Amino acid sequence: MSRESWVVSRDGGVSTCLGKGREMARGRSYRDLIAWQKGMEYVVDVYRESWTWPADQRFGLVSQVQRAAVSVPANIAEGSGRSGSAELRHFLSIAHGSLCEAQTHLEIAEKLGFMSPANSQLLLNQGSELSRILRGFLRSLGPEASQRRTHDSRPTTHD
Repeated sequence: MSRESWVVSRDGGVSTCLGKGREMARGRSYRDLIAWQKGMEYVVDVYRESWTWPADQRFGLVSQVQRAAVSVPANIAEGSGRSGSAELRHFLSIAHGSLCEAQTHLEIAEKLGFMSPANSQLLLNQGSELSRILRGFLRSLGPEASQRRTHDSRPTTHD
């Protein structure tokens, strides 16, 4: 039985997003991926919040949090357009790292008083949900080649 990743679309329908060889199924797009959709919502919400931060942070923390947030769905899209599961896994991992970076910037912004604790918590919760989705997506791709090796096939010498 082949391993396939399933997504639930916005209309509630269930469909496969990855077919044989782990590439996107014909006729499917990265836009169908729940991780990408949630990532896009996250970007919009991060932008809306960060626009309210002090103007002197426009080229500092505002720019950093926005770039990190944008990187999440961008890397999901790029990975889904690549030629196999190893590349998809790589770009999903980058997306997850960017999400962690954005979450850190948001926590810093709250500690500096640029955003309310309530708004911070909303964005952090949204990021946590996205993190769970990304980790689940990574798990659905199966073990990495390095994890599939069950033993060292190199000859051993015994004295």
